[in-house]
Amino acid sequence: MARGKSFHLGSDKEHTVYEGEMIGMILAIELLREEGGKGSMALGVDNQAAITATSAFTSKAGHYLMDKFHDNLRKLIPSHDYCKLTIRWTPGHHGIPGNEAADTLAKEAAKGDSSDARSLPQSLVNRNGTQLKLPISKAALKQQTNKNLRKEAATIMKTSPRYTRLHEIDASAPSKHFLELVEKLPRNQSTLLFQLRTGHAPLNRHLHRITRAPSPKCQQCHLRDETVHHFLINCPAYARERHALRNEIRPNILHLRNLLNHRKCIKPTLRFIASTRRLEQPFGDVTPPADDEQDR
Repeated sequence: MARGKSFHLGSDKEHTVYEGEMIGMILAIELLREEGGKGSMALGVDNQAAITATSAFTSKAGHYLMDKFHDNLRKLIPSHDYCKLTIRWTPGHHGIPGNEAADTLAKEAAKGDSSDARSLPQSLVNRNGTQLKLPISKAALKQQTNKNLRKEAATIMKTSPRYTRLHEIDASAPSKHFLELVEKLPRNQSTLLFQLRTGHAPLNRHLHRITRAPSPKCQQCHLRDETVHHFLINCPAYARERHALRNEIRPNILHLRNLLNHRKCIKPTLRFIASTRRLEQPFGDVTPPADDEQDR
């Protein structure tokens, strides 16, 4: 039986899992060739994109590796031959003999180990007999750039003076949670929710701080500063509207971290805000449609 083969691609900052799977398929074809593959053969692959690419004719990132795969396949199975190779999707390579040995070789390759170039297929060897160095993947660079941008954005947000307030409402921030929360809402509603979450809503406490209001006091009750918490939770001027809000949600979850961050509370909260008409001038009517209307 032929020995296993390994090929070190390089850093995951320069190459993708798809490329690794394609190299594995090329090495598998070489192993079958060395074994004198005849009759019906099967190749278990744990990557649906790679399997789909074997029958695709459109060019895509890393397609040059698929060309090498087909070249090696033609050497294994000439056009006049009646041999057959079946490529099967094998999640986790379960039930495949030798899978643990293959995993060991893969881990060694990831650390930088490669088989001797003389044992590799010619498609992965340079003319001078050294292992081929794959070109850096555009897809991998894009993934790495996006990863760095997300990391930089998270750092900027965490150093913002608004981060502490936002984190009290949404402990997962920065994340995709808010985008998922407002994905079906119109812009005026999603903007309002974001401003309420950060404390930058046009309420008197914030407006006074930026010299856009003469006093931070609530103009409705004149008892306390008009903060987001006061407006949504405490202001007695909106007791009737808040009673309707309590009827829609459980009273024990009447907290900012629920009203502004829990999917089931978003629409009731918007209905409450619309009923007070307090923020109607900057945002218009923020009454959300009923569920059955939105689904139509």
